Amino acid sequence: MGNRPQRIRELDPYVAQRIAAGEVIDRPQAIIRELLDNSIDAGSTTIDVYLEQGGISSIKVIDDGIGMSQDDISICYKSHTTSKITTIDDLYSIRTLGFRGEALSSIAACSKLRIISTYEKEPTYTVSILDGKAEGPYESGHAKGTTIEINDLFYSIPGRRKFLKSPQAETAACKKMFIEKSLMYPEIQFRFFSNGNLNLFLPKNHQVGRIIDAYPARKFNSVFLHTVGESAGDFSLRLICSDPSIYRNDRTYIQIYVNNRRIDDYSLVQAVQYGYTEYLPGGCFPYCFVSINIDPELVDFNIHPAKREVKLRRGKEIHHQIVETIKHFLYQDHKKVIQDSQAVQKSWNFSDTPVTRDISNNQQSFSTKPTYHPSSRDFSYQRTSIPSPNHNWINEAKEIFTPQDKTQVEIPERSSYDFFYHGQLFGVFLIVEKEESLFLIDQHAAHEKVIYKELSEHVHSQPLLVPIEFDVTEDVGRHISTHLESYQALGIRLEPVSENLRNWELIALPNYARSIEQDIITFIQEEVGSPEEITRSLFATISCRAAIKEGDVIDDQTANELISKVLELELPRCPHGRPVWKEITREELYRAVRRLI
Repeated sequence: MGNRPQRIRELDPYVAQRIAAGEVIDRPQAIIRELLDNSIDAGSTTIDVYLEQGGISSIKVIDDGIGMSQDDISICYKSHTTSKITTIDDLYSIRTLGFRGEALSSIAACSKLRIISTYEKEPTYTVSILDGKAEGPYESGHAKGTTIEINDLFYSIPGRRKFLKSPQAETAACKKMFIEKSLMYPEIQFRFFSNGNLNLFLPKNHQVGRIIDAYPARKFNSVFLHTVGESAGDFSLRLICSDPSIYRNDRTYIQIYVNNRRIDDYSLVQAVQYGYTEYLPGGCFPYCFVSINIDPELVDFNIHPAKREVKLRRGKEIHHQIVETIKHFLYQDHKKVIQDSQAVQKSWNFSDTPVTRDISNNQQSFSTKPTYHPSSRDFSYQRTSIPSPNHNWINEAKEIFTPQDKTQVEIPERSSYDFFYHGQLFGVFLIVEKEESLFLIDQHAAHEKVIYKELSEHVHSQPLLVPIEFDVTEDVGRHISTHLESYQALGIRLEPVSENLRNWELIALPNYARSIEQDIITFIQEEVGSPEEITRSLFATISCRAAIKEGDVIDDQTANELISKVLELELPRCPHGRPVWKEITREELYRAVRRLI
């Protein structure tokens, strides 16, 4: 029935060390991570990284930090040697990037390692480690700081070496790690060399400047990157946020740092997404670099070999603060953009700005014939005419076609609205002229936003003549029971039908939700978020279902009233983040056809 199990025995220390090394060092990128942590902790002002063949052949990291004494360099490559912690309690107040004392010992177990270091005014010492045996330390040439050289990575673990990727892929991974480590330390100069060529130079800079330098291919402009700071008791936030006008289709550039250490935390990435919800459509993600500075006693980095995962004792508060900080920033920034745009428009002085005129006496006039009904949801205005064009040939045409009795022909005045509606385009856009701009308004997104705003300001609950019964899962049932008051505040009245909370009746719906009862039930069956998330998602769902659709033909009266409400919006984006309109200024149109202003 198979071979008899072998007896348990103690592993050879040399073999055990190589197994342990694989938990920390799995590719060249991991070596860059560990060595940069040590160089930064050493107080370096310049750090250089050299790679050959993606780090497979050679890695060298040179810094000008505090360096190591002869005693330090004699033991630094041994297991669990560190200057960062002394007692178990120190693990709960980590203030450095490196602390486990495993980096150099793990590197020494899987490569040919040499360390050169100078401490203050002491001589420079060198130690070389091969197959677990050290040569030195011995005095060598003078050098400031520390130089770490790694050659023939995984020469002693061929099974691991064959899983490495191509030199180009390993170089890219190392460079990515290099950038991550450098972003939160703009006061340090970094240089990255590959196969003898300078690949990336990051001079000392401010925070936004460092990001721009680190990602030259993105062609960032400081105009589109904004620094936002917020302090909340035990922690503080610093966010470098992009303007909603630039975004990606993935989350690559939503990066979270805790005490200057890059971490993977989906909930905090999600917080950034929530902050941009009303400004970016689904599937679009911002550029956002979040730096969280928190009391070290409130965070535990000692749960992952690469220290990429953490436990935060203020996780919910931090999540909430990120969302609110981004929302406030985007709202204020949007208001500033509008104010700046209005100021620019007021400053324009067009020499050929149309003046009001009449065909017979150079006085243009319009007559108003509103059909406005305050009691109706569908406010409207019937457009009666279009203003006459202002061309020189119109005077000649007038002389030919004007009747002999010279009766004055009047063009109706514009409406009392401060805009002029020209009609629908493609069954999707409303064409609007306002002051010196042309607006193409997405009728569905516009109506959706108007409904969303009205629901957010006040919800009317409408009882159903016949309650609708539906089933939910056990988890959703408990969630409904816990948040019954929240649902009722949103105009949704629910009552349990069974004691196990898996059967419910829908008793009342919010206004605008008539005829979409099944959509509301589906929403309730699937949504289990916080009250804030429920509110936003519910109103977005109702607004989308109740709004005018693409292809719907609307009368002028309805269009005019919808436009008047839309143009008053402080945030012209639909609940899903899409822009409600596209504004084209008169100046932009003239430039597009190369017409002089």
